[in-house]
Formats: sequence, C-alpha cells, structure tokens
Amino acid sequence: MTVVAEDTDVLLLLVHHFKPSMADVFMLSLSHTKTRNAESKLVSVRKVQCDIHDMAVKQVLVVHALTGCDTTSAIFGHSKVAAFAKLASSETLPLTEIIADADATPDAVAAAGTKLMFLAVCFSCSYSAYIQMKNS
Repeated sequence: MTVVAEDTDVLLLLVHHFKPSMADVFMLSLSHTKTRNAESKLVSVRKVQCDIHDMAVKQVLVVHALTGCDTTSAIFGHSKVAAFAKLASSETLPLTEIIADADATPDAVAAAGTKLMFLAVCFSCSYSAYIQMKNS
C-alpha cells in the first residue's frame, strides 16, 4: 500500500502504528517548491522503523509533539534531529510512556513533559544529571 502525503506527521503516524506482520506500506511524499517542479520521494515505513529501532518507534509521537508539529511550535534554536537524538532513549522512555498513557493524570503528564522539555533544551545533561541536580 502507498500513502500519498506531503506532511511528515503522516509518516510518523505510519511508523508508530506499523506492525512487522503487516504488508509493506510506503509513503509517497510530494514536495513543491517555488524554484522546482514537484519532487516525489518514496519512503518505506518498514525501513524507517528498522533504522530508528523499537524504542524510538515507541517514543516518536511524543518527541515529535514536543519538538514541533502542526499544532505545536518548535523549540527555538534546537533542531528536531538533535532533540530526537537526545529524547528518544532508554533514559527518557518512562517519561514518554507517561505522556502517551491515556490513563495518566494531568499532573503526571505535566511533570513528565517538563522534564522532557528541560532535556530537549539542555543537551549537555542527561536525565540522571537532571535528577541529581533537582535533588541537591
């Protein structure tokens, strides 16, 4: 199956919800620029999942929402790629799981989101360093 879309949000949804037992799914992305004709790019959802690994697949929607998507602003001065590299890790998995949990309390989601945003802008420190700093 091929999904035609111009938005990376669609690709991230496909990557997050795709299961290995499914038939191959591709996204055909059409880019339009003022200086060029439309360019198309065919992306294998299975390959993207394999390239970013299971943990990042679980976290991709939360990290994307925090770093900027159609409904949120990006973090000023920080690229999505750098933020994703920092936030999609085993260290932050418990925090992203709280945000993705439909049964989590608003306070728990706010606390997890605050910690993730801190880590997104403070690239020189890790979550464990954040905990040590907070407890001192």
